[in-house]
Amino acid sequence: MWSVRDHRRQLLPKASLCSVHGLGKTTLTKHGIHLQPRTTLIKLSPYRVSSAKADVVNKELDDMLKLGIIEPSTSPWSAAVVLIPKPDKTFCFCVDYRCLNKVAIPDAFPMQRIDDLIDKVGKAKFFTKIDLSKGYWQVPLE
Repeated sequence: MWSVRDHRRQLLPKASLCSVHGLGKTTLTKHGIHLQPRTTLIKLSPYRVSSAKADVVNKELDDMLKLGIIEPSTSPWSAAVVLIPKPDKTFCFCVDYRCLNKVAIPDAFPMQRIDDLIDKVGKAKFFTKIDLSKGYWQVPLE
């Protein structure tokens, strides 16, 4: 008699997930950003922030460096950091990629119809999910 735990042990090695200090990171795929032809360099200056917000930005950057999520770079490309206030009075660390998004070629993978998706999972015996609490950290860039 097999258990759900035994079945999960058989499936998990195939998933190829690794952990970055509690955050899962996939090694199955990488995300690529494809730009329109003849796109010129995008280099934005940092936005002005108060000293209190600068401390938050520096702490976030230090944490990401320690976790191996980011690395020092000498790339001529750059984008500004934005701190978005959350309801709990903390901040969400974001990068302003609006200029990059204007020249990026969008993916041509439309989402499937929700009723088709529900029909497919309706026959399933097991359900799994991937928790992308920080999805932009968990799918590496090409």
